[in-house]
Amino acid sequence: MSSVGTSFEPLLERYIGHRVVLELIKGEKIFKYHGVLKDYTAEFIEIMGIDYIVKEGQPARKADLVVSRKYGVIRHLGE
Repeated sequence: MSSVGTSFEPLLERYIGHRVVLELIKGEKIFKYHGVLKDYTAEFIEIMGIDYIVKEGQPARKADLVVSRKYGVIRHLGE
């Protein structure tokens, strides 16, 4: 018999609706994205309104991200 862990985290609950910094690990690199924390589960984090660059030299676009918590973590509130 296995147990299911809770997804509730008091720190993240306080950050919902606020600008935060998401650190996303891609291979050996860590990327930082600023956006509004919309929601989270035990497996995913949803961030709204980040500036996302598709190709180098092109202007940033606004996007929403759903990131696996295996690769992304909320570090602190953004400015």
